[in-house]
Amino acid sequence: MTSKNNNDIPTIFEMLVENSKQYPNDVAVLFKEQNISLTWKQMVEQVDHLAAGMFNLGLSKGDRVAIWSRNRVEMLLTQLASTRLGIILVFLNDHLSLVEFEMVLNIYSCKALFIQPTHSPYYFQYLNNCPGMIRFISVLSMGIMALKKGLDIQALEKAVSMKDTVSIVFKGSDEERKTGAQLSQEMIVNKGISFAKEKSMSRSDIFCVDVPLFNISGNICSVISCIHVGCAMVFPGEISYAPNTLKVLQDEKCTILNSTISGYQNIMLHPQFNPTKYEFKEKFNCYSELIKTN
Repeated sequence: MTSKNNNDIPTIFEMLVENSKQYPNDVAVLFKEQNISLTWKQMVEQVDHLAAGMFNLGLSKGDRVAIWSRNRVEMLLTQLASTRLGIILVFLNDHLSLVEFEMVLNIYSCKALFIQPTHSPYYFQYLNNCPGMIRFISVLSMGIMALKKGLDIQALEKAVSMKDTVSIVFKGSDEERKTGAQLSQEMIVNKGISFAKEKSMSRSDIFCVDVPLFNISGNICSVISCIHVGCAMVFPGEISYAPNTLKVLQDEKCTILNSTISGYQNIMLHPQFNPTKYEFKEKFNCYSELIKTN
């Protein structure tokens, strides 16, 4: 695929658009706990609406926006929409304490925060210090209206370089939770493509995402690799829970599972786990992948 931005590799949104043209009605993503599925065509439309809504809120290229959420469709769409505008998305580890949470927001001078309302016991405590809150669906509606009024989202996208930083991702240890890795869209796309090639992924795969979207294994190795090859993503739940994951593997006929080390341990120890149906293979970054063989 040829990029329209004079790059050797396509942007994430260009890959989305290509999938929407080739497989418009195929399921791109399924969030089982939310009972939400989107086709490739619907995903492009939602990303368009959200990007326009974010711009209408006053967010633009270079702004830092934090997101504190578990695996939900809103988090996925925010990742894709912010990247399109060149907004730097700060992925917050859901194990942060309130002190760490506020410290990260201040260190990175975050202009806005996307937060899951029921996500944290700190939610209502922090809400008291916020000047205002807008529901996610309202941001989408604002975007639809802005596009109808002639907002040229493509012109905004052209101003974004593949080398611009578009995400800040944190790791798991106490110190690593305070200092994030800054990633450009070029780095993200290359890593996703590399992962897909290394694992011989294809469009016929059904990829079960059991890792948090706030880490690289979730938002790059899972999401970007799936977008690159055009295969479906399935999210069993907001957090890893072995019974739900095993049910999704069976019901959705998943061919690849990406989970955390503890997630795999819980799956293998579960009485419903049948080791004859699966084959383990090593994957980088201290994770493993589970390939369904029968």
